[in-house]
Amino acid sequence: MSALSVLYIVLPILAVSLCHTLEVLFTAKRWAGRHWVSLMNEHPNLLNVLFRLSGMNMKSFLIAAGACFLAVLLSTAALFAGGLWAELVWTAVFMAYSVCALINLVRAVTLKGYVPGLVTSIISVPLIAYAAYSLFLVWPWWGMLLFAILGLVLAVAGHFIAQRIGRYSTTISASL
Repeated sequence: MSALSVLYIVLPILAVSLCHTLEVLFTAKRWAGRHWVSLMNEHPNLLNVLFRLSGMNMKSFLIAAGACFLAVLLSTAALFAGGLWAELVWTAVFMAYSVCALINLVRAVTLKGYVPGLVTSIISVPLIAYAAYSLFLVWPWWGMLLFAILGLVLAVAGHFIAQRIGRYSTTISASL
């Protein structure tokens, strides 16, 4: 990527990712508290998929949101620093963020209302589309598909790690 493309593609993604993380951090707990009972009544199967089967509590959910931003921040810093794999790492993290934004949009449509991260996910759609189009001009479609799959694996792995950290820290704080 040229220096100019880094400025007009990568920096807006970093800024929106920061805003997305802040939106999730400031709204998730209050949103869950207000909507938990209605969600359990209206969408028990969706809650099974989102929380019960994954074992994520609110603390691990917030850790996952922070870790996603940290990944975007570090991959952007690596892209600015240069290096052999910097562009590939940034692309995989970008795809993971894109999957996260799309999941937020699907959750909002499924739940027919606001979910934490929805506003910034909507704002992200044109940025994601433009960045994906720009990458598609440089790479073949199968490369983009490969990085989308890698991004999905990274997102799932990040949530799994956050789940473990959330459980571990909850267990420690309960024992104190």
